[in-house]
Amino acid sequence: SMDTVYDRRLNDNWIVQPRSADYLIVAGGGGSGAATPSQPSSRRVGGAGGAGGYRTSYGCGCVSNLTLDAGDYAITVGGGGAGAPGTTTTGTRGTTSNFYGIESTGGGGGKTSGAPTPNNNDNSPGGSGGGGAGTPDAYTAGTGNTPPTTPPQGNGGGIGNGPGGAGGGANAAGAGGAGPACATGAVGGAGKTNCISGSPVAYAGGGGGMTPGPAAAGAGGAGGGGAGATDLGTGTAGAANTGGGGGAGGANGGTGIVIVRLPGGATVSATPSPANPVSTLPAPAGGCKTAKFTVTGTLTIS
Repeated sequence: SMDTVYDRRLNDNWIVQPRSADYLIVAGGGGSGAATPSQPSSRRVGGAGGAGGYRTSYGCGCVSNLTLDAGDYAITVGGGGAGAPGTTTTGTRGTTSNFYGIESTGGGGGKTSGAPTPNNNDNSPGGSGGGGAGTPDAYTAGTGNTPPTTPPQGNGGGIGNGPGGAGGGANAAGAGGAGPACATGAVGGAGKTNCISGSPVAYAGGGGGMTPGPAAAGAGGAGGGGAGATDLGTGTAGAANTGGGGGAGGANGGTGIVIVRLPGGATVSATPSPANPVSTLPAPAGGCKTAKFTVTGTLTIS
């Protein structure tokens, strides 16, 4: 419109220049494995879900930021994996988050004692790996940083054997559950803290491990990891929009998130709104703008 032309001429912004942009991309966390009542009490525990993959250019000197022209950019926010609904299936892997061709992989699903081995092994790798379960055929944990990225997008889960293994997190592997059945549950791998939104927020924590009781179940990793359950209980789901893994006991993983940060002079919008808010940061951030995507949508720079 003529008003837009006038405003751009008045502000010496006749041509929209490319803008530098930082990003945070976190995938959905993995769902956790379930307990299996038919197994001996010391072996029936399931493994926790791994955190969604974590990739960022903000505060990371080893990754370059982006240069974005005016236009529309599709953004995908990954969903959390489903917790195991029964004793013959595992937790499912979270789904991928994507921006500008940069992908973070969903967290691995936690294993279930007695579930078919191919099912257990297929679902457990991911951005961070899912935890192992209590029976010998399901001890091993899922690998993290799968597929590999530089720097790594996550870590491996913890092994089972008695108490179930915890899910891996962005900053640390999940603790193993190896030990007597009375041992305290394994703690989920810690996530990472990022200030791209203007304040420190932790993302991508692994789910906590399960115990057959009465010992306490494992806490979730910092960054939205859900706590594990005891005996035949249900774990705590990973926190929404953190990519946290589900706590062991058939709990869902947390949804992912994508945040893009641009200079204050950029004109930025995001749809759908209000699910994907655009904010202007106060000093000392110099009026930078952030578009926070909690659901799949479109970023527009004009």
